[in-house]
Amino acid sequence: YSSALEPLVLPSIEYALAVRYSFGTVFGVDVEFAHRILVAEDLPELLLTQGHDLQLAVMLVGRLLRDRLELVLGGNWNMLRKDLYLHPKVSVDIHDRLSVVFGAQLFFGFQPDLSGDLASLQSYRGGFAGYFRDNDYVYGNLEFRY
Repeated sequence: YSSALEPLVLPSIEYALAVRYSFGTVFGVDVEFAHRILVAEDLPELLLTQGHDLQLAVMLVGRLLRDRLELVLGGNWNMLRKDLYLHPKVSVDIHDRLSVVFGAQLFFGFQPDLSGDLASLQSYRGGFAGYFRDNDYVYGNLEFRY
């Protein structure tokens, strides 16, 4: 969308590179890099989008104690907007049918003081994680399987 809330279709060039490695079920890493360029001649002012975008996503997984303990750290970093989202998680299988999961959703990035109106949203130039920066939370689940 443009900053005037008009729908747009713009040509773009996008590519991604990914590297994955796993050591049995004990350790795994997944790293992905994505690049997008909007190639329109006269690029209008866009809402929550830039003409050039670089992102890096990482997922680290470790399993211990015969796969009963799983440690996961996921993250997404928008390099140009200095925007970071992290999602750490710990899962413990207490019994074959019972497990406990603890995790967090963490948002870091640019966030100016915004009011709740449309004009404020239209003037926002940060990333999605920065927009939700004050919404970090921690969660826990008790999972029963039958």
